[in-house]
Amino acid sequence: MTDRPHTAIVIPDPPRVVPSRLYLRRARCMFFLGISFLAMSPAGVLIMLIVHSSIGGGLTAPLPDLLLNANHSIATGTVTSKKLITAVHMNSEHPWRIGFHYDLPGGASVAGSGFTYDQDLGNRIQPGDQIEIEYDPSNPTRARPAGGYVGSAPPWVQLLLHGMFGSIGVIGAGLLIATYMTERRDRKLLTYGIAAEGTVVRVRCIGTINFGTKHPYDVYYQFRDPWGREITGRDRTYSYAWTEGLQPGERVGVVFNPRDPHENALWLHGKELERLGGIDPALLRPGIHSGRTG
Repeated sequence: MTDRPHTAIVIPDPPRVVPSRLYLRRARCMFFLGISFLAMSPAGVLIMLIVHSSIGGGLTAPLPDLLLNANHSIATGTVTSKKLITAVHMNSEHPWRIGFHYDLPGGASVAGSGFTYDQDLGNRIQPGDQIEIEYDPSNPTRARPAGGYVGSAPPWVQLLLHGMFGSIGVIGAGLLIATYMTERRDRKLLTYGIAAEGTVVRVRCIGTINFGTKHPYDVYYQFRDPWGREITGRDRTYSYAWTEGLQPGERVGVVFNPRDPHENALWLHGKELERLGGIDPALLRPGIHSGRTG
């Protein structure tokens, strides 16, 4: 427990006027991460293009292979080229890219290429040799060596790669939506929330997140709602100087949703208070009156 003198919590009656920039300040970690991921999404596309180029155009969407798995016809084709793609490997084996052409039942000739991990086939065949071709009757240009792939890897690998790079922008958008939801929650709590006096239970530094040399803190606290129930809350703060001196047992201002007291937040603290007009910037704790009450 702290040895600080007993102080009175002073939180204005709702509705309170709190500048919008203070809501965003509380969610700035998600905001900056969201912006970063969105900024990286073009880089993800560029990486995809570089990988595609480095393996000779072998990185394709998984749909052609999935469609051929569901429905294909068999034809006899003639090998026109082969190349071992050393930039790609799966289970320590490199795929062979095989160029071919084959004739449709109506006599039209179709050229194509595909990949196989069958090392015996890749080492054995030469241009001019005949091989089996799987093709889509509704789109004959969609074809591959029998048992092989249109792309340089199985469809599940293609899905994983495209999902990994393509999801960067989606993650960024999701984080910005989460920022908006957090800002909206804090706006309602700080403007209309019921005030309560809380007691700090634990303060934890989040070392995995940093802004320069500073880290945010998670503050765990307990308070009682108007029905006498003890509620435990947690809020993240970026008021470094304020939080570094915070100790278990200290009293803090809390605001909560009367319909659901588990939806709660710390009242403004540290430099947040200084940004509110008419608030004494010398206060050391959020919403705590500077004089003793006993």
